[in-house]
Amino acid sequence: MTKTDWALLAVTVSFVLILTAMYSRDQGGRDAMTYTITTAHAAPEPTAPQVQPINLNTGGLDELMLLPGIGEVIARRIISYREEHGPFQSIEEIMNVSGIGEATFADIKEQITVQTSWKKGPSSRCEKRPEAA
Repeated sequence: MTKTDWALLAVTVSFVLILTAMYSRDQGGRDAMTYTITTAHAAPEPTAPQVQPINLNTGGLDELMLLPGIGEVIARRIISYREEHGPFQSIEEIMNVSGIGEATFADIKEQITVQTSWKKGPSSRCEKRPEAA
């Protein structure tokens, strides 16, 4: 080995010793410190508001136009169909309206109904109370 090699080796060893000493000093001080770790809670995923389906038998022009792919012209056709043929018996019957085919029906079928009641479960019945004598 040449003198240059020995000098480089000495500098490298010195550098490693200095780094080791600095690391040891930093580690020694950490044992006495107290750390507080906080975790952030992620905000809940936004969910779409629960919207009641639009009733084909009672929906007005503006309400029907909220359906995807249904503009003013087709909304008027739905109302005209309902007036001419009476109430819709099933949601599939909307495909009888000019301009509504299977593709449009597939887009709106989860958002329409022909039911008159929104309550789930057994229907409530009103009984007449006996009159007080």
